[in-house]
Amino acid sequence: AALLLNFGDFARFSRNERSMKIGNFLGLPVNFIVFAIITVIVTAGTVQVFGKAIMDPIEIVERIGNPWVVALGSITFIVATMGINIVANFVSPAYDIANLHPEKIDFRLGGLITSILSVMVCPWIFVSSPSAITLFVSVFGAILGPMFGIMVADYYIVKRQNVVIEDLYTMDPNGSLYFEGGWNRRAIIALVGAGIVSIGFAAMGAYGIVPNGGDWGWLIGAVLGAAFHVLLMGRSPVIVPRTAGAAA
Repeated sequence: AALLLNFGDFARFSRNERSMKIGNFLGLPVNFIVFAIITVIVTAGTVQVFGKAIMDPIEIVERIGNPWVVALGSITFIVATMGINIVANFVSPAYDIANLHPEKIDFRLGGLITSILSVMVCPWIFVSSPSAITLFVSVFGAILGPMFGIMVADYYIVKRQNVVIEDLYTMDPNGSLYFEGGWNRRAIIALVGAGIVSIGFAAMGAYGIVPNGGDWGWLIGAVLGAAFHVLLMGRSPVIVPRTAGAAA
């Protein structure tokens, strides 16, 4: 869910659309398929070696017992944890915080602030029990779902892929993206409305009220967010590029 929202933070460095598509193809379907195959093979191998299927890679490494294998596995887990968190949870908020005051805060300082805040929220509390982490992940996805739906609907349906690039970087009240005092209130209403439903659904799923409800929180939020946004923005005029070179 997080990567779908902050994908632009990485894609904007692509030299062209072709390189972006190649990166997506290798990083998503190819990587997922290869990873899934390796997971199945390793898990199946644990049945032959240890007599039961073990899906936890840490437990597998622990059972091997070889200190060199344990050391290599530990380093691998540390690097993997750092890598996925930098990509999914560090870059985007660092840019967001820097954009709050670009004259004073650059990406490096934004990253430092992100690191401090990440400790202050006490993330270890959320992983203290299986139910806690399930609730956290379900609700987190349910929050990001409406954001994704609104972004996609706004670009492809409301604006029909026509965006005035210069208006993305201006606080001019006459800009096409300034709306009401710099806030698109209709998008906020769509976000809150869809979020209430998706978060409630995910929470009920985490507590067992709705079977597997947490698995659907993100999807429900994305669909409702997109639908609410399109309905609320229905009377908004389609953005027409001022010049041929100003739109994307």
